[in-house]
Amino acid sequence: MKRENCVPEVPASQMVLTIITDEQLEAFADAVITKYQQIIARRKAAEPSPEEWMTRKEVMALLKRCDSTMTKWARRGYLAPATVGGKHLYRKADVMHILNGGRQ
Repeated sequence: MKRENCVPEVPASQMVLTIITDEQLEAFADAVITKYQQIIARRKAAEPSPEEWMTRKEVMALLKRCDSTMTKWARRGYLAPATVGGKHLYRKADVMHILNGGRQ
């Protein structure tokens, strides 16, 4: 099996050796880290934010509705909750849509 080099061969007469100080190496490392953090921040800003959820009590207080209304809305599909561990959770976007007068 033939082994290929990743680094092209350079004649010794063309090689350059650069000596850097600890401070220069540290500055280079800091620049690389800063650049990487900027890339990560841009990617996170471009991603949609994770959905926010509200508990049944929070929704009832915000919409000024009672428990039976919440049950009725869930049955009709008007504001259907997700049930996680026995708790009813509502997408904040859905609740805000109703709060702003919209129907789903």
